[in-house]
Amino acid sequence: MNKIYHLIDRISPKNYWLQLLTLTFYTLFLSFSLNLILLEVIGLKIEYPKDGTIKKIQNNIFLYFAVFVILGPLIETTIFQWLPTLLYNYFKTSKKLEILFCAITGIIFGLVHSYTLGYQIAVSFTGIMLISLTMYYSEKEKNYFLPIFFIHLVNNSLVYFLKDSN
Repeated sequence: MNKIYHLIDRISPKNYWLQLLTLTFYTLFLSFSLNLILLEVIGLKIEYPKDGTIKKIQNNIFLYFAVFVILGPLIETTIFQWLPTLLYNYFKTSKKLEILFCAITGIIFGLVHSYTLGYQIAVSFTGIMLISLTMYYSEKEKNYFLPIFFIHLVNNSLVYFLKDSN
């Protein structure tokens, strides 16, 4: 992971906000690229179910936006990035286990998003990127929750607007 952190330091501006925007762009680019690969090359479906609770929430556009774009990232960032990183850093687990920790946490993040297998795989990789960035920020910043929440919020905002434009 130290090599990844070193790479992030090299490709990111030193200014906090420019770095955050740069890392947001990279995360979104990798996430959407993976979605295209899964969809177009492998043929896995990455879509939401057309019925059930989500359909009911979608009828109220403000509620759907609040849940999907704001509340979802807030809760998920807390449960799947901030708390695991807090526990990992508290117990000072071996650096060698950091990659395994990020993979397992990211996969659990993906499994919670149980729409389709393709969606779970795509979200697992996004979860791995988010927890890796959380680990990175936890070494650099006191408040490492906000940058990850911001990246998650921007990701869900783009998905929300792109999904509704189809």
